[in-house]
Amino acid sequence: MIANLRLMRNEALMDTQKRFFQVALSLLIVLLGVRLFIQLSDPETTLDPAQGAIRIGFIIIAVATLYIISQGRYIYILSQVIVVMILLAALNQPDPITYLSVLPLLIITSSLFANTPVFVVVTIGMVIKLIEFNGQAVPVLEEVLDPIDIGLIASIIVGSSAILRLFAQNIERLTRRESRTTSLLQATSDVGQITTKLLDLDELFEQAVDLIRDRFAYYHVQVFLVDGQREYAELVASTGQVGKQLIQRGHKLAIGSQSVIGRVTQVGEPVVARASDTDGVHARNELLPNTRAELALPIVDGDRIIGALDVQSTRSNAFDETDIQALQIMANQLAVAIRNARLFEAKETSLQENKRLFLASETNLREIKRLNQQLISRAWGDYLKVEERVHGVTIVDGQGIQEDAVWSATMLDASAKRRPAHQLDEERMVVAVPIELRGEVLGVVEVETDTELRRSDVIDMMQTVAQRLAISLDNSRLFQEAQETTAQEQLINDIVSRYQSADTVDDLLEITLAELSETLGAQTGSIRLTGVQSRQNGNNNGHQNGHNLDGDQDA
Repeated sequence: MIANLRLMRNEALMDTQKRFFQVALSLLIVLLGVRLFIQLSDPETTLDPAQGAIRIGFIIIAVATLYIISQGRYIYILSQVIVVMILLAALNQPDPITYLSVLPLLIITSSLFANTPVFVVVTIGMVIKLIEFNGQAVPVLEEVLDPIDIGLIASIIVGSSAILRLFAQNIERLTRRESRTTSLLQATSDVGQITTKLLDLDELFEQAVDLIRDRFAYYHVQVFLVDGQREYAELVASTGQVGKQLIQRGHKLAIGSQSVIGRVTQVGEPVVARASDTDGVHARNELLPNTRAELALPIVDGDRIIGALDVQSTRSNAFDETDIQALQIMANQLAVAIRNARLFEAKETSLQENKRLFLASETNLREIKRLNQQLISRAWGDYLKVEERVHGVTIVDGQGIQEDAVWSATMLDASAKRRPAHQLDEERMVVAVPIELRGEVLGVVEVETDTELRRSDVIDMMQTVAQRLAISLDNSRLFQEAQETTAQEQLINDIVSRYQSADTVDDLLEITLAELSETLGAQTGSIRLTGVQSRQNGNNNGHQNGHNLDGDQDA
């Protein structure tokens, strides 16, 4: 209870109370010191110096204690104690002049710092004490005040106390409103910082709803997002254990339904509902029985409603214009954060897809390269299998260029390692460079030169020539194979053209064997037709079903 009383006062009011009591205590020290000095200076006083010293020490200790207490957060309790102490001191005064001198301090302290019950008690006590001075117990009052003056003073006391009390309450209300506005702005700034730092929507929503609930002491805060079909608003973040239960059971509300979430996601404007409303907008949740007011604000991205921020309170008058404006700013910040997070997620997805396509393309390129190497290797292997193909040439001193298929050690090294190889001694330098076409080594170029030339220059020149030679060799092979294919097609066409002179099947068979034997240089050959059993014995008579290359007919 005491802790709640202390925390209900805002910092600005507490600071004002501290300053007031510091001044009041200083004045009290001065007044008590003057009074004690007058008592000690009076020749008829019965107070000895030792008693005076004790009183001074007690006063100093008491005032110092009160001063120390006033520096802490117990100033609210201290203010009530001080007001009661001043009232008791005033009620204990037998002298009306002294009492009237204490009244202003009592009126000010009770009006500005006492709670309502203490203020009422102090006001009644002041008036009663003032009326007592009109009695027979204090005759000297008749020389100072008459009953009419007492009534007037009592009216002034009540009126001035009421005016000061109203003024103090207005100041406190304005101070609290300013403090709340400052807290709203600070919370808005904090939410903005969260939205700029986080790209994970789950973590962003969780921190945002907790911050809003804790900063403004709301009962419950949650965030809804509209689904892809724009049929439901799904709960994605909610505070407390109740929020976890709602998320686990997949809580969602239909857009346009009779609820604040359904309404706000349809119209795109803030909706406030209270438990006392009769329009049916407030849909009570059995897990949140203490909700007395609910505020839903739209989360809008451009012209699309993408969700809602839902805030619930145990007070029916919890949401004023300042709260709505500040919370709408937070909802707008959440909209920006959602857009950024979704763009980032889309970018990450695109990057992952591009990476996957890149890896797939690399795999395809490696497979294409392997197939190209395999095709080139097979093509050149088939090409060089023909005996009359040239497998290599060598420059022989004094004899020109001759055919030679012998590989030197330097050539073998360059071909195996797929890079230039060299041998160097005092008189000569041998350099071998692979002839490489699309990853497949077609051969090796080797030269022997003087050692006066730089090896790097020789290698660079030979590599350039080898690259161009590889392309030219493959083009020449393709051209030669194309010519051979063309010649073969021509021979086939010539054979087929002879078919026009044949009248029977036997003529066609004879023409075919004769042309093939001439074209291919064959010594023997045969043609057999299926469908009739071949006769193994040549002496049997029957229908002919084949021909031999030597001209004998099968019968």
